[in-house]
Amino acid sequence: MSRFSIHFEQNGSVSSIHMTSRFLGVPLFKVYAFYVDGLLIDTGFTNCHRGFLQVCDELPDLHTVVNTHHHEDHTGNNHWITQTYGILPLAHPKANDYMKAPSRWIRFYRRFVWGIPPASKMAPIASEVRTNHHHFLVIPTPGHSEDHLCLYEPNEGWLFSGDLFLDEEVRLLERMKMSMPFSIL
Repeated sequence: MSRFSIHFEQNGSVSSIHMTSRFLGVPLFKVYAFYVDGLLIDTGFTNCHRGFLQVCDELPDLHTVVNTHHHEDHTGNNHWITQTYGILPLAHPKANDYMKAPSRWIRFYRRFVWGIPPASKMAPIASEVRTNHHHFLVIPTPGHSEDHLCLYEPNEGWLFSGDLFLDEEVRLLERMKMSMPFSIL
């Protein structure tokens, strides 16, 4: 039984790669990567690297990879992307330190759900990323992680972000759950 599933979806000029971790066939967590005009945003989790690379093999003109932050569900296939396509992912300068030795900071449950990515290198991202048809502004958005960033394409009105803010433990939802007459979790 597979520990993950991958689904590719085309929405106009933006493609999304949906990756779902599974346990005993039950879906656990979804992660998304996006592709537009030669740019891949995030690389998903390492437990699905073979399937992820099969999807990437079908992407036309893949030339740039950007990581929204260092977490293993967004950078897990960086090593394989560099090894297979010769592309060094771009990220916030602080992300590179985390990716030198991911096994030192990944918590147990996250190791189980997404795996431990091989060490990888990243290049520091500039204030903008250009593709043949688009111009993305890089917006630092620390909160979820200190190295979190978003990509904004003003002509299209697109904003690509890695994750919404979540604390190490979801305290807000726990407090809300206790005060709500219905379950939200």
